Amino acid sequence: MKWVLIVVGLLLVLICAVVIVGLLLPKLHAASRRAKYNRPAEEVWEVISDLLTHAEWRRGVIEMKRVEDQGDKAVWKEVRRRGDSISYLVEESEPPRKLVTRIVNNRQFGGTWTWEIEPVDENQCMLRITERGEIYNPIFRIVARYFMGYTGVMDTCLTDLAAKYGEPVEFVE
Repeated sequence: MKWVLIVVGLLLVLICAVVIVGLLLPKLHAASRRAKYNRPAEEVWEVISDLLTHAEWRRGVIEMKRVEDQGDKAVWKEVRRRGDSISYLVEESEPPRKLVTRIVNNRQFGGTWTWEIEPVDENQCMLRITERGEIYNPIFRIVARYFMGYTGVMDTCLTDLAAKYGEPVEFVE
């Protein structure tokens, strides 16, 4: 019985420590990744701005569907392989250079992804994804900061785009 109380006590201390560390971490973060593609900027724009087709080239995304707009902003629901989903609206679209999406209706995290395309020449471009995020749950803050990293999803997305073109990803910076 004594050992059970010790183990339970240690687990409670560990849980409290994790929550306290999570509360001390900043709720807001910013991260950015950039990759080079052997494709014209307009071609990359067509792929990233056609949100309906993201499930065709992004690992982990099994379905994209349009849901009820918020005002004049288009809202999309991204259904993931794990069964969870994220809804986001298109906050800004400047073809063929910039797309900004914002997460909506999520109690765990929020923020924006800004996709910016910079032509290198007529057959190459750079795509930068910048995340300005908020993580409301202190335990998720620890996971994002120390285990997943703030750029993990961006890295996967940029890699998946390169794979769609049959080329390896070339991260820049």
